[in-house]
Amino acid sequence: MTDDSYVDLADLAHPYAFDAVDAAERAQIEASLRTADASVRADFHATVRDAHETLAVTSAATAIAPPPALRARILDAIGDTTQETASVTSLADHRARRASRLRVVAAAAAIVAVVGVGGVVVSSQLRDSPSETPTSQVLAADDVRTSTANVTGGGTATVKWSRTANAAVVTFDGLASPGPDRVFELWLIEGNSDPRSVGLVPPDSANPDAPQLITGLGQAGTFAVSVEPNGGSPAPTTTPITAVTLDV
Repeated sequence: MTDDSYVDLADLAHPYAFDAVDAAERAQIEASLRTADASVRADFHATVRDAHETLAVTSAATAIAPPPALRARILDAIGDTTQETASVTSLADHRARRASRLRVVAAAAAIVAVVGVGGVVVSSQLRDSPSETPTSQVLAADDVRTSTANVTGGGTATVKWSRTANAAVVTFDGLASPGPDRVFELWLIEGNSDPRSVGLVPPDSANPDAPQLITGLGQAGTFAVSVEPNGGSPAPTTTPITAVTLDV
């Protein structure tokens, strides 16, 4: 994996998280992730999770009307982005322009998210607020559901999920160590789609005192956990050690 590829993935993590990419671009990003170093994949997924966590807070908060200048600011930013022409260009030029465009779209989405809670959102502050954490919002939701499943090798996994909060909270208890240089990887499965990675849990965090927040629940009907190499995998490489059916 080259340094340029690392920069590309780092720059594209926020557009990917904000769904500011089309189907072809999403496929290209995921293909790059499959061949990326484990540390690159881990950094990418951590950025996506942070973005999803911030969006979970903003979607649950009381929205206010955006300022009149917001639309003009977004349109000005998009207008300043160079549009591609039909001329033949180098791959590097194409990637640079694409990344520039995606950064503009991601920035616009971030502006909207901030305005949605009064223009003062700082994700780390929200995560530290005991009364406004995404985890507490899931647990307090009117439609929260709970299911507990046994884990192969011992222990249990308890999932509490809310469709209105578009998120779930997972708690592990009594799990055996996954082994040296291994982590637990969390997955969501929607219909017949391939499993979607939604986080990594190191062995020392797989306990009742470390609830794991999963955002972007969507219409996923199954939650699963597999044991993967450090840094995670783009798809499960082992049989899941547990699976929980999520009523849609």
